[in-house]
This record gives sequence, C-alpha cells and structure tokens, in this order.
Amino acid sequence: MDHLPSIATRLDANAQAAVEGYLRELAKRPTVYIKVSEVMRMVDGKPSTDPALYKTQLDHFFDTFGEDKLVFGSDWPNGAAVDSLPAIVQIVKDYFNGKSRAAAEKYFWSNSLAAYKWTRRDPSQPQLA
Repeated sequence: MDHLPSIATRLDANAQAAVEGYLRELAKRPTVYIKVSEVMRMVDGKPSTDPALYKTQLDHFFDTFGEDKLVFGSDWPNGAAVDSLPAIVQIVKDYFNGKSRAAAEKYFWSNSLAAYKWTRRDPSQPQLA
C-alpha cells in the first residue's frame, strides 16, 4: 500500500474512523506491507523536517503495522519530492533512528526483500542473515 501518510492527512474525521478499521484489518494480513512514502509536509511553502510534525502519524503506522510491515518510499520524483529528496530521507531517518537499529534496517531495506521478493543480483548487495 503506497502513500499512506499523504492519504491519511486528506481525510475528514468520519473517513479517518472508517479507514482506521480497514488499516487494522490489513495489518493482520501477512502479505500486506505499507510503503511509507509521500511523508513530507510543506509549511509556509517549504519542506518541514521538524520531527514533531511527523511523530504522531509515524508512531500510529508503526504501532498499527509493526516494524516488519513498513517499507521506505521517497515518492521521488513526484511533486514536492523532486526538490526535497534529502529532506524526505531526513524525516524518516530521524524517526527510525529513534527506534532500534533492527527496526531501521527493516524499514530501509530488509522489509522490501519480503514485500517485493527481491533477488540478489550482485554479491555486494546486502542479504538477510
């Protein structure tokens, strides 16, 4: 599931309540992963990297889906991401650095192996232990 942070910020209270039930149901399914992309928000026309702006929503996704179901996504090269890739990476890096190293590694790369069934094509690519 892509773009969950962006979708969630566009819903009114009634829609959020309905979506919440669907998210809890999806979280139970072993093959459903959440690509946490399109996270960045603009404040006064500029990308904000203020961790406080993102913490509540990212905590919610982390608590709902757990560290094994979240996958990094930048949303580059779309929209505001075109000029803000470093800011996007910083937002989620700051958040996941506050979690365990294992949780950060899962989010940034190893969960994508399970979600997308990547195969190693070069010996220099990481693999799961």
